[in-house]
Amino acid sequence: MRGGGHVPPLSVQWPASRVRRPCVVAFLHGRTASDETIKFRALPADAVGVMSRSKLLAREQSGFTLIELLVVILIIGILAAIAIPSFLGQRNKANDAQAKELARTAATTAETVATDNGGSYATVTAARIHEYEETIPLCETKQTGKACLKEAAAATTGTEKTYKVTTISSDGDTFVITRTATGELERKCTETGGTKGCPTGDW
Repeated sequence: MRGGGHVPPLSVQWPASRVRRPCVVAFLHGRTASDETIKFRALPADAVGVMSRSKLLAREQSGFTLIELLVVILIIGILAAIAIPSFLGQRNKANDAQAKELARTAATTAETVATDNGGSYATVTAARIHEYEETIPLCETKQTGKACLKEAAAATTGTEKTYKVTTISSDGDTFVITRTATGELERKCTETGGTKGCPTGDW
């Protein structure tokens, strides 16, 4: 290096017996595969860098194997099988809770109507309740996906001491509040479509 002379390439000696494919060996120094040793010239530094970058790029571009994809799909399927029924059950409970609350509000409004009519429930109707409380939607004009008031009337013909209000949830379950002649309130419900919103018939 001091005199600016030529620097000989780095070479490595390797026993010929260890070379399994001599046909691919480059830079032989006048020797054959039967010689005792063979000299290999070292690759230039820039060539080694190119090979390293090529290997790194190949690793970065490598994707998932089929087994890995199948495992991920299986895990997603198991989680969906657990979560979907639970989600549907919670949604049905929320829909039924909305219908129950609407029935309670309708019953309270029916009491208000009776108070304004001398304690008589004879004038209790769905339209009358909606007139008193506009937030109670009627099934005739309800919006999709919401509970509504189906009917409200005197529970028994000829009496002014009883009434019945009926609401329907967005799932189709029916909830009824009936005031008996003794002033007690009975709560009945009817399940439709297997929603499990009224398993006992009472609420």
